[in-house]
Amino acid sequence: MFVFALFLIVTTFLCCLAAPSLILPRAFSFKVYRSCYCGRIMARAPDNIKSINGSKEPLKVAVRITDLWFVGTPNRFEQAEMVIIDSHGDTIHVVCKQDQLKSWKADLIENCTYVMHNFKVMKNDDQFRICDHQYKLVFTRVTVLRKSNLEDLPFKKYKFADFTNIIVGLFELKLLVGKFNYNLFN
Repeated sequence: MFVFALFLIVTTFLCCLAAPSLILPRAFSFKVYRSCYCGRIMARAPDNIKSINGSKEPLKVAVRITDLWFVGTPNRFEQAEMVIIDSHGDTIHVVCKQDQLKSWKADLIENCTYVMHNFKVMKNDDQFRICDHQYKLVFTRVTVLRKSNLEDLPFKKYKFADFTNIIVGLFELKLLVGKFNYNLFN
């Protein structure tokens, strides 16, 4: 047992020497996260967005932010909303509410890649949905979002509907499609 514990300590130390950005200051203390990312080898393989099903199991996803926008009044009530994509081209809606946005706003960059875990999975039952996934992810106070260099993740993957399905009405009514530009203040 002692040998195994020593092995874990040495492995974590060496891994964090190779990637020192994994030692993050939080509340004036340093934490070494167990899921070290050394080169292209992760301690645990990331989960697929398609496999997110609302269960309480801990998930870790490797993603790219494809769309990022802010909703609300700046410096009063504001939240970030984004669409993320995984290596299989599956997308999901992510929300970073006002109480978490202060600590993450500078780190959220469109088209950058991240490893994300410790988020809340919620049913995506909004009036209109951004993605066709049944669930959405919500940042919590323990969410970890670590910028990673993952070139193999696609930038955007378009899923075009068959034109005949649109004519006969075989499409989801409450799913937003296209690019909508609007200004609430003018």
